[in-house]
Amino acid sequence: MLATFMTTSNRSRTSTASLEDFQHILSTFTDASLLVKDENSVQAQALNWLVNEDKLRLSPHSPNLLQRYGLLVLYMSVFQDSWDFHGVHWMSNNTDDKGVDECKWDFVECEGNKVVKLQIEDQVGRGTLPPEIGILTNLKSLRLTSISLTQSLPHELGNLTNLEILDLSMNTIQGSVPLSLYELSTLKTLNLTGNQLDGKIAGKKGNYHNFVSVVFLLENSDMKMSDDNVCVDCLSEYLNLQDNKFGGKLPSSFGLLQQLDFINLNDNRLSGTIPLDLEYVMSRIEVCMSNNYLTGELPSFSERVSDTSSHGKIKIRIERIKLDSNRLRGSIPRGFGEMTTLRECPKMKYLLSGTIVNMEKLTSMEILKLGGNKLSGSIPQILPPTLKQFDMEYNQILSIPTEIGYLTNIDFLNLRHANVMGRIPTEIGNLSNLKRLHLGHNRLSGTIPSEIGHLSNLVELEIRYNFNIVGELPSEIGRLEKLTNLVLNTNSLNGTIPSSLGHLQYLKSLALQENQFTGTVPEELGRLKHLGTLLLHENILQAIPKEMCDLVNSG
Repeated sequence: MLATFMTTSNRSRTSTASLEDFQHILSTFTDASLLVKDENSVQAQALNWLVNEDKLRLSPHSPNLLQRYGLLVLYMSVFQDSWDFHGVHWMSNNTDDKGVDECKWDFVECEGNKVVKLQIEDQVGRGTLPPEIGILTNLKSLRLTSISLTQSLPHELGNLTNLEILDLSMNTIQGSVPLSLYELSTLKTLNLTGNQLDGKIAGKKGNYHNFVSVVFLLENSDMKMSDDNVCVDCLSEYLNLQDNKFGGKLPSSFGLLQQLDFINLNDNRLSGTIPLDLEYVMSRIEVCMSNNYLTGELPSFSERVSDTSSHGKIKIRIERIKLDSNRLRGSIPRGFGEMTTLRECPKMKYLLSGTIVNMEKLTSMEILKLGGNKLSGSIPQILPPTLKQFDMEYNQILSIPTEIGYLTNIDFLNLRHANVMGRIPTEIGNLSNLKRLHLGHNRLSGTIPSEIGHLSNLVELEIRYNFNIVGELPSEIGRLEKLTNLVLNTNSLNGTIPSSLGHLQYLKSLALQENQFTGTVPEELGRLKHLGTLLLHENILQAIPKEMCDLVNSG
């Protein structure tokens, strides 16, 4: 319960004159009617605690009076009826007759007796952010996250002229962002994710060049992005508008976002084509626009702009690009192969057609996923040696080049459903870091090379539905001690099942059905204590050893 408002009968420590002095000082920052006329206001309750219960016995002229009052009003506003419970440590007067300095209260950090950091997270609140927050002018960091704040933001936030970080994410704050916030030249990070804000992203241009991170989530807004509601001069490094309801076309002003390092527009309702000027944005480190309704072709990724542009020549330094789950079509731009700093291009699924561009200059590429397109031709002979993940499934690939063996850093290779023809090159055995190899549903021919037994880190091996894969299953597969899934069904493998498979102690799934295996099932398979799936049907096998029955009973 909130403290009882001090009436004339319980003024045991402060004279009427001194109470008026307190009211006079505090009324500069608080509506006087809330202090004098409204006994139930948090402002009046805070004043009552200061003059009637606080063992610090501050005077109206104490240097920390305003700071202590501002914190009191904030705590009472945030926690309301439960403020005394949550503040049992910061409010306790039971162990110290001199009272507790506010710099020792929970959630507070001070420098030189000045509150510079206030952080309240994941607490059971249901209040509001009061105007008195503006009293705490020394604050550098204010984080009030996941505490169920409601109503609108006070314009007094603009008084926090030393503020560098403001994080009010995961609340239910409504209304628009106060314009006074954009006047804070010190503010670098603004996170308002997970609220119910509306209005403009940045209402007007001002001194926003120091902003590092601006994150908004307008869950209940159907705003359209336009040049009128995106202030391109407001941000310096980071723009995150992910998971909103922004619709309409990308504004042309996005081509002016030269100063940004990170742009995230994932999971919105953006439509139309990507502006040509967006190629200038590709000088940034990260660009993400997946899960929208963008149409047309990809930007050119060119390092040089036209002579008529005012941008001049720019340096491409993008490291990550994500544009999947849109309606983009066309071919891979030639300039894509020139992006020497590009490190990650995940799930690049655009219904792209044409051939795969030369990748020789993608010297930083680690993740390249071009699956789900209509690309055709051969995989380039020169691939980035830095590749760790390479996904080309559901395309029209002619063959696997022997140069694949140079990808010694790769841990994931997926060429499923890629119409791949030819043999599996023996050089694939050089991929010493490979953990998952998927070559299923192709037109591969020849034998499975014994060099696969060199892939000591392999966990998944899948080469199914290649009707022209023939010959015996190499016994060297038994060396793959980390293997958990071996899927080789629906090929034309023949001969006996090698007993060396019994060495695969971590194997969980073994699928050899629909081949031409003969002889008996090796009793060594009965040692595979983790085996949960064993498929051997549609072969020419003769007998199941009794050890396999023991395996079933133990499972």
